[in-house]
Amino acid sequence: MNHSKYDLIVFDLSGTTVYDNNDVTNVLRRTLKIRADLDVTLEQANALLGSAKDVSLADILTRCGRPHQPSDPFVRELLADFEERMIHHYQTDPSVRELANASKVFAQAKAMGLKVAADTGFSAKVAKSVLHRLGWDKAGVLDAWISADQVRMGRPAPYMIYRLMEQLEVTDVSRVIKVGDTAVDIQMGKAARCGLTVAVLSGSHTAEQLRSHQPDAIIADVSHILGLAAR
Repeated sequence: MNHSKYDLIVFDLSGTTVYDNNDVTNVLRRTLKIRADLDVTLEQANALLGSAKDVSLADILTRCGRPHQPSDPFVRELLADFEERMIHHYQTDPSVRELANASKVFAQAKAMGLKVAADTGFSAKVAKSVLHRLGWDKAGVLDAWISADQVRMGRPAPYMIYRLMEQLEVTDVSRVIKVGDTAVDIQMGKAARCGLTVAVLSGSHTAEQLRSHQPDAIIADVSHILGLAAR
């Protein structure tokens, strides 16, 4: 039985449910330094977190005076390098772990009658590496997950949310909660017209940065989401 006015919670991965100590940002910066001889600051890279990574790479290049489109061959080369490094990180780095007992939150949400899904700006192969590392690819942990390369446009476009709704037979977007740690997470939730768009402070963005995008709520981490879902 559903004990909430919501039907579905869509959680971001890195920085929201998966620990990230600027790991994604630093891998992105390393790829750009080695492959493009670009020195990108932490702040510059953090500003693009959450988006599909080919879009992020093309945006950084363009901002640095080297205009590129996500489909350009050089961007695809950079993307392949980034993904290889990111997969290696998720497969081997001892720091990789879930945040705020995320898997317990998933189980509690399910017990309330909610469906639980994950969305990510990573490609499917990177997403699979982290889901496997955490055991979240096992049956019953998540009801569904989706990556940016499985839709025509990733965040901040709303299509990942709509695809998850279709897969899980959720018909009313006002009964969907979107949770994430970046500006584009909030923008996607708003673009989709989710019933509740929630920002978390466990990632790279400050409360001030997140508040400027007008989330419906800001919480310290995902352990606090069930209180909002139960209202």
